[in-house]
Amino acid sequence: MFIYKNVVLDGNDGTGKTLRANMLRKVFGKDLNVSERGILSEATLNDDIFSVENITEKPNAALQSLIDKVKKKKDTLFVIIDKDVLKCQQNILERGDSIDVQFHNFTDLCVYREKFIQLTRFLSDCKNVMLLMNRDAGGDCMLIWEKIWKPTSVQDCYSYDIDKKLTKALYELTEK
Repeated sequence: MFIYKNVVLDGNDGTGKTLRANMLRKVFGKDLNVSERGILSEATLNDDIFSVENITEKPNAALQSLIDKVKKKKDTLFVIIDKDVLKCQQNILERGDSIDVQFHNFTDLCVYREKFIQLTRFLSDCKNVMLLMNRDAGGDCMLIWEKIWKPTSVQDCYSYDIDKKLTKALYELTEK
């Protein structure tokens, strides 16, 4: 039984959102809606959310609105993926993109990484938000699996051979 129907992956460019999303889609198919770049990515572009008052005092209207939206989406797990900026740039280069453009350059990646981490802090009391830091794609997908799925019987525990399925999906997606 799935606790969440939807998983939204957010984080800097180069963190591996697409690889993780493709793995989850391949393993769970239509049982789980997986998307990238949701309201948390949009929030990093909103300067009102990252005002000084939100760091030192209670949330302002923009931040409170975001918190309320996230809490209302009880069928959605929001996942923020964090990764070292230099590793993000390496991944960006490996996929053939430039690191000299907006959102891919070192400064932007540092700024937005900090914003995603702050969002995690702002949303720390939301049960449907999780932060994944510097892990491999298979390990991250296993953590997501553990968060979204709740067995209803002992038989359910064996019905998904999740380790094998995730390993196979990762192999198929990364071997060219």
